[in-house]
Amino acid sequence: MPWADLGIKSTLLGVVVEYFVNFFEDAVTKVKPFSVAKGRHPEIWPSTPKDLIPYGAQTAQLINYFSLTDLSKGPETMVESLVTWSYFMQSARVFSLVRLFMHICGPVIVPAIVASRCAPKYMIEHGLEICSDISSKALDANGEVDDIAAGTFVAELAYTLSVTNSLLTIPPVLNRDLHSGIANDAFKFATQAILTAESSAIPQAYDSDIKASIKLLAIYATVLCTTIPEQMTVPKARIHPVILAEMDRITAPSPPAELACGMMRHARTIQFCFAPGCPESAQTSGRVYMRCSGCRVVAYCSKECQAHAWTDKHLPHRNICKKMKQVYDIGGNYLHREEDQDKFVREMRKAT
Repeated sequence: MPWADLGIKSTLLGVVVEYFVNFFEDAVTKVKPFSVAKGRHPEIWPSTPKDLIPYGAQTAQLINYFSLTDLSKGPETMVESLVTWSYFMQSARVFSLVRLFMHICGPVIVPAIVASRCAPKYMIEHGLEICSDISSKALDANGEVDDIAAGTFVAELAYTLSVTNSLLTIPPVLNRDLHSGIANDAFKFATQAILTAESSAIPQAYDSDIKASIKLLAIYATVLCTTIPEQMTVPKARIHPVILAEMDRITAPSPPAELACGMMRHARTIQFCFAPGCPESAQTSGRVYMRCSGCRVVAYCSKECQAHAWTDKHLPHRNICKKMKQVYDIGGNYLHREEDQDKFVREMRKAT
């Protein structure tokens, strides 16, 4: 049912949901994951994923009130609830909140994403749908779609890919589970989205946004090929050139400074305990979750895990802590954002 046909009540609900999404994004981007996990803001953050958004029976009651469909049992997980709202809104705007939940409480949300797999399924389905929609639009005298159609496509693609970007941070083993049975469909989505984004029907005014989306899609497709190669049925000769170029880039040896920057930034971003074999996270251990006072990069859920990691037989932290500290002292200020990598590399070169 088209959103425009849902009536005044649904239109008002759409406005409410849009305001909620904007408010939530603004709030989450201002809060650091460690601060939340360690309980520094208990007055503004829920204690479980089920408290994060209108969920379960409440979602069912609200949607039933607007006479949309029967959800008397409601979604069983927060992620499924986001997908339900996205189908209802016929937009990935709400779905894009998944990336914020993964940012602020990844270790709590990732198991739900892997278990339900509704997130990648929706991403594939919606991504192919918006590609089909833009391809069916009428073209003007310049062979381009109008600004409304182009803007909608670019925005919806960005919302969808914001979750794609978050899925790239999931450990390889979990990524395999997440994409089991659907990896080939995900690869087809990435390929089709690249082809659509490259189309001359998209006005040049959107080039910068389109280029960023194409790069992310190529990275995603490359990760699928390298993580779950046995599920890929597309012959190499038919793989899109942009994806092939990314595959060549990702397999080429990285300069030491760039490699160090990427690894240390990732280590500071994830919220799992760094002790080998420990399943705990910042969310499950709370205030006792602390960073190593030496390197200021890795973190542990307890003193016992820290001691275990320090003397681990395979990769004892004591062997690399001092070297990591030296690197962090030089370029630590540039590990927070991916776009600061060049500054990190420059500082490292100055120090050598």
